[in-house]
Amino acid sequence: SFAHPKQNRPLPQWVLDVMQSGGATVAANLLTPFGETRQVEVHASPLQSGEGGERPGSVVVLRDVSELRRMTQNLEYQASHDELTGLVNRREFNARLQDAMEQCRKTGQPYALCYVDLDQFKTVNDICGHHAGDLLLQQITAGLRQHIREHDTLARLGGDEFGLLVVRCPAEQAVAYANELRGVISEVRFTWSGRVFTGDASVGIAMLNHVEGSIDEAL
Repeated sequence: SFAHPKQNRPLPQWVLDVMQSGGATVAANLLTPFGETRQVEVHASPLQSGEGGERPGSVVVLRDVSELRRMTQNLEYQASHDELTGLVNRREFNARLQDAMEQCRKTGQPYALCYVDLDQFKTVNDICGHHAGDLLLQQITAGLRQHIREHDTLARLGGDEFGLLVVRCPAEQAVAYANELRGVISEVRFTWSGRVFTGDASVGIAMLNHVEGSIDEAL
């Protein structure tokens, strides 16, 4: 059976009609008899009518593009995510921030931008080295992930700086949210060569409905 390549629902009838008419190549998920889902491109070519106007059927060609799609998705993920933490990177965050500012101006809904700067990261880097600093970033990221709402975006903007884009969030709630994240970071206990380091962070907040300029102005 064929399903939508993203929603994984059965293809609508009009798509099946187009496919059967031979009018287009359709991308779909194909569920095999073994329970496996493969991504395919489907092209159907109707056979010429036989005697009496009968339609003997169609020739259907399936091209398995599962591996190609997987490679493409991996490249897209790498281009939009930070390799160390797995968070959204600065490029992708800027794109989402731009979309949020446009939505904010259209709908008037409150969006909050939080800029998070770790306070002790340089100390760990200087004393313990960059490998320890990387491990600390990963440990902090793991803690923050558990407190990020589904529709919000947490990104690593570079070095020890993170960005958080919060949708439908009044200013008072944004401040409480930022303090909650500071609390999560301050609870981190990072141990290296017998030394224990505690973390803290500074957080700046900008309400996007108060920003009249570009995303650079907001940041």
